[in-house]
Amino acid sequence: MLWTLTLKRLARELRKKYLHRGLKIAFAESCTGGLAASILTSLSGVSDFFLGSAVVYSNETKHRLLGVPLDTLREWGAVSPQTAKAMAQGLQLKIDSDIALSITGIAGPEGGTREKPVGLVWFCFTQGEKNLVWKRIFKGRRERIQRLSVKEVFKALLTGPPVDSQ
Repeated sequence: MLWTLTLKRLARELRKKYLHRGLKIAFAESCTGGLAASILTSLSGVSDFFLGSAVVYSNETKHRLLGVPLDTLREWGAVSPQTAKAMAQGLQLKIDSDIALSITGIAGPEGGTREKPVGLVWFCFTQGEKNLVWKRIFKGRRERIQRLSVKEVFKALLTGPPVDSQ
């Protein structure tokens, strides 16, 4: 319940910030499964700046819908800075958003490895030619990792991507 209130508060701040700026935003969501879009669209008036979200959970869908190169997926995997960047760029091209944000990670409880542990999430903030990619490693259960990932995206839209972006 507290998570929902925090995310909705951030969503209200996003609505206030973007409603009259003329910028259109969109999400490419993998490990969050549409949670970012669900929270944001629980508020009225967001259609004035929010174009939508592509939930691209499988590699095939990342490739078919967003144009993520199969070579990128084979070489680096779905949870990588390369894939996060390709997801955001592909989304921006497909729906002509001003800002595209991608989220790809391992929410668990299975699927983690030593190199890519459960909780590893890659993000990309794309605006025009600028692509800022960063990662976080969250602790906790699947739902917590998903919510923290959405919070990270909302904060990036409110204050800008973190300074540790690659």
